[in-house]
Amino acid sequence: MEVSLKSESSKINSNDLQIIEALKNDDDQKRQQKYQFIFFNKYKGYIYKGAIQQCVNFPDPEQLAIDITQQAFINAFRKIKAFDLSKEFNPEKHGLIIKAWLGKIANNCFKKEYAKRKNEVYIGDLQIIPEKEDCDLIESLYEDSQIEIPNEFRKRLNKAMNTLNETQKHILLTYAGEGCLNSTLHLSDEALNYLCKMYSTSSANIRQIKKRALDKIKKHCF
Repeated sequence: MEVSLKSESSKINSNDLQIIEALKNDDDQKRQQKYQFIFFNKYKGYIYKGAIQQCVNFPDPEQLAIDITQQAFINAFRKIKAFDLSKEFNPEKHGLIIKAWLGKIANNCFKKEYAKRKNEVYIGDLQIIPEKEDCDLIESLYEDSQIEIPNEFRKRLNKAMNTLNETQKHILLTYAGEGCLNSTLHLSDEALNYLCKMYSTSSANIRQIKKRALDKIKKHCF
């Protein structure tokens, strides 16, 4: 079946608007499968990259990211009839609109998984240097060395994390995932752009949210 889809889908040369309209209005099951296959393969990489960034603090990030990606497209196909791409007359913007739409769906999938798995989140081994200004609270999270942290501090850290809202947690953990909680290090452009699109805000505001969340953690822990 997969080989057949690949072979037949290669004959279809449609733009984003045509694909969306076909997914919304074409009742032929075989053609629906072809367009779903094309649509999935065109945007799965983008959604997976965002999902893997969100899932880095879980024990099984790759599998969880795959599951979120698949569920996002399942939900997207269920909601496709309500998605209107025709209002944008510039075809060059269609891809961005689709990515933003899929990104919101994927983010909702992640939030549901996070709610189910939040007790499994791996905060990791933290290196704490209170006397150092702007210290990186989670700088050893993705390093090879393991650092012993007193249980009492872990309790304070968990309580501190629970004071953050979901947006603050996600942004903070994204910075931690790239090892750049320290104020002198910068988040990758790809990750920063993803956060900006997800929360419909500017890069400056993302950095402010990260700073406020980190300050809140420091205040709670020391």
